[in-house]
Amino acid sequence: MTVISWIGLGHMGSPMSANLVEAGHTVRGFDLDERAMATARDGGVETFSSMAEALEGAEVVFTMLPKGEHSRAVYLGDQGVLALAPKDALLIDSSTIDVETALELHKAAAEKGFAFVDAPVSGGISGAAAGTLTFMIGGDKDTVARAEQVITPMAGRIVHTGGPGMGQSAKIVNNMMLFVNLEACAEGSVLAAKDVGLALSAGEQTGVDLPAAELAAQRFQRLIDEGYGDLDCSLIVKYAAPDGKVQGWNPDEV
Repeated sequence: MTVISWIGLGHMGSPMSANLVEAGHTVRGFDLDERAMATARDGGVETFSSMAEALEGAEVVFTMLPKGEHSRAVYLGDQGVLALAPKDALLIDSSTIDVETALELHKAAAEKGFAFVDAPVSGGISGAAAGTLTFMIGGDKDTVARAEQVITPMAGRIVHTGGPGMGQSAKIVNNMMLFVNLEACAEGSVLAAKDVGLALSAGEQTGVDLPAAELAAQRFQRLIDEGYGDLDCSLIVKYAAPDGKVQGWNPDEV
């Protein structure tokens, strides 16, 4: 079995890494939040007080981080993955981040001699726990084939979307379609606002007009401003209800 280092043991990383443990792999984990590490330990992950310790002996390194800035810090810093991981380790970033950062990480990893793929996921926390996530992987064919072998215990579907950065491109489009669909049909709203923001940024960079996504972003920001940032993003439906109330949810009962 494989020795895997997992950096980022939050709501997604913890159940995903637990599925790797269940499949027989050794998982060495690290997170800045001790509560996240405690949850991961319950799933069989060995946790460490520093990223450097977690990376020792790793054959594969997974990262699951909130934003591109966090991925850059974890990979590119003086005490980052590219500086500390074993040189033959396969690097897999499953964070949902902007394409520009993904390409920057691919380039930096290649310059250091590492095999790297961007492999964001779809399916949410329930899919992470059930091992039924969809992985959208960007990278060269041979590296993706290596990644698929270790991703399988966490996945219901694995899609090779193309070369470097294409996993993130596919995920951003997937998120845009999801959130626009929520808006048309009237996870936390903060996360929804962040992900639809990535789609808007991609649209701006490519000259694509996304008016429906812009409206969705405005309404997610409104949810956050009204204090509902920690609640499920489906609450956007309340803006389609004349009195702000819908079956199963009442703003006065939150």
